[in-house]
Amino acid sequence: MHTVIITDRNTTPLFEKHKWLFAPFLTGRGGSVCQCQWDEANTAKPNAKIDQAVPDLYKSIRGHLEWRAIILIDPTKTEPSPFSPNNPFDFKCNRVDEGLEKLLLKENNVPLIRLTHMLAGFPSLGVKGYEMGRTIYDARSGKNIDAYFTKSKQPLLQKQLDATTDENKVELIDRIEKNYKPRLIEIPYSPEEKAEYKKLTKQYAFNENRPVEVLVLSTRKIFQADDRETTREAIRHAWEFHDEEESSGFWKIYPNTCRFLCYDLINPEHTLYQRDLWRLFLLTLTLAVNQVPGQALHAYRLYKADIKINAEKLKHVLGEHIENLLSVQAII
Repeated sequence: MHTVIITDRNTTPLFEKHKWLFAPFLTGRGGSVCQCQWDEANTAKPNAKIDQAVPDLYKSIRGHLEWRAIILIDPTKTEPSPFSPNNPFDFKCNRVDEGLEKLLLKENNVPLIRLTHMLAGFPSLGVKGYEMGRTIYDARSGKNIDAYFTKSKQPLLQKQLDATTDENKVELIDRIEKNYKPRLIEIPYSPEEKAEYKKLTKQYAFNENRPVEVLVLSTRKIFQADDRETTREAIRHAWEFHDEEESSGFWKIYPNTCRFLCYDLINPEHTLYQRDLWRLFLLTLTLAVNQVPGQALHAYRLYKADIKINAEKLKHVLGEHIENLLSVQAII
């Protein structure tokens, strides 16, 4: 399937250095992979559109009814900061007290999240919330009656009491209270909220078919403990504070076609940094040229991605390639 690799300002120059890995698979050579640069500054502007965020995207997907997107980011130098260094997709500004539905009624402040909305569409509103009510079985009528207990609606029991004479109030209260059951009643969105959501979905309209899948691959700073005490402290913190549980709802603000992967990249000063970079782009190429099974990745999980290399097979393939080059050289 046609795959577009979207790189941010940090990964674009790194991609250019490793472009030789992708060369045989690029569309310019008859392959199915192409690369586009993401303009984060334009994405962050109010009312921005996809052709401003990724200027070459429409040109890259023209003629392809089905396509995939891989967003490759290196957020180590990028703001806003994630809530936890373990999850580069869970941002502090999205942890609000008023609830998720408030975030889905305005443009998100995080450029990465806004880019996924542009590509895959604005997430559905879902359920706004629930309020407590009662379902009462009326023995005389044989019907279940909804009784609301909110500021906006007068309780049904109070309405009936107001319409009942004093001598019958005791009987009414006794009859209703014996037959009521607690019930959660869905809170509807207001006309203003529905209009704002419609405005956002229209703003993020897409002129071509949307991607069938969006893989978001982010680098992550690798944890390197200098001593055993630091390692023990990290383990104790994980067991006591349950950071994973607190950040488990990060995916709800993204479209449901997004899948989240992170790659642990060693610091640039380390001797093995170039090796890790090579593995990162080999991983990106592997994801780009292979179809990921539908049930392999779930939207509500963060996956640690890596690649295993069979040294013997790689040695054999490279040996054959060198022999072919030598044969061509001899002919020339």
